[in-house]
Amino acid sequence: MAEVKLEHITKIFGKDIVAAKDINLVIKDKEFVVLVGPSGCGKSTILRTIAGLEEPTDGKVFIDNIDVTFIPPKDRDVAMVFQNYALYPHMTVYDNMAFGLKLRRFPKQEIKTRIDNASKILGIEELVGRRPKELSGGQKQRVAVGRTIVRNPKVFLFDEPLSNLDAKLRVQMRAELSKLHNRLQATMIYVTHDQTEAMTMGDRIVVLKDGKIQQISDPINLYNNPDNIFVAGFIGSPSMNFIHGKITGNEKIFFVNENVRIEIKEMIVNGIRSFINKEIIWGIRPEHLIPVSCKEKESFDAIISVVEPMGNEIFLYLDLEGFELVARVESQSGFKVGENLRLKPHVELTHFFNIETGKKIGNLK
Repeated sequence: MAEVKLEHITKIFGKDIVAAKDINLVIKDKEFVVLVGPSGCGKSTILRTIAGLEEPTDGKVFIDNIDVTFIPPKDRDVAMVFQNYALYPHMTVYDNMAFGLKLRRFPKQEIKTRIDNASKILGIEELVGRRPKELSGGQKQRVAVGRTIVRNPKVFLFDEPLSNLDAKLRVQMRAELSKLHNRLQATMIYVTHDQTEAMTMGDRIVVLKDGKIQQISDPINLYNNPDNIFVAGFIGSPSMNFIHGKITGNEKIFFVNENVRIEIKEMIVNGIRSFINKEIIWGIRPEHLIPVSCKEKESFDAIISVVEPMGNEIFLYLDLEGFELVARVESQSGFKVGENLRLKPHVELTHFFNIETGKKIGNLK
């Protein structure tokens, strides 16, 4: 397998459509990296640039320390799984998996051995005689992955391969792909717009917006320590709550607005004193809003507007006089639409953002 390195990759379509801007990224050998972001953020363009299907406007692509920027896709030793699987409808599963190897003039016995091994890994041995129209979505996805496995490439590239599957099958296939990575110990780069897929599959996640990298980190750190308000809002479901307010105080420092007043300890939020008398944004995860039965320090009231039972937990959508909040609470009865609910925030686990730049105000934890 191999390391993939992108140096200052920029891709511009036409005169002024910037799909990727100054992308610098190193994907280590045997690492599973996920590129995630909303539609149009440049993630598929970056993947296609690695594959050689797009030529960068500027910058270089290295695979296994070799500059492949202008090397054709067929000579890069990468394999790609597309969103629509791209299987030949008139061929059997066996022939679909064998096609690339036949073009490279592999011996028949070598082709059979590779297909047998890949079929066993993916659990599709009984499907090799069928045609794509006789397969379910999940089976087609396995065949598309099998077609890449038989090539034994240096790098596996996945372009939203699960987006056409139903919700239950997506969960199952996420686990299957993670197991496959552990079994093959391969370098894998995976593109998705689904942050849940990214969080559950990637060793590291690259969050993109408007063609630029916003943050690169492992899933847990990305969730707990977002660099900016975009990452904080994009990663996590339900997403983080954001409330506008002002920093006030002298000896003690507070975040305040018309409905909320909470004390901020400088040992938790480094640099907060420089924002005194300035507007900032307070961010808090739904699970860090705790229902309380009586008026406690720093608690506040909100009206329940929607109750969403999720089985082991409940999502409460709340109206805080114009601000919409979401609280994630333990599953229990008693929450009713229109009722008043008192909440106490877990201040030590909240985030504060510069309203002008969107960047997080330093957290020492």
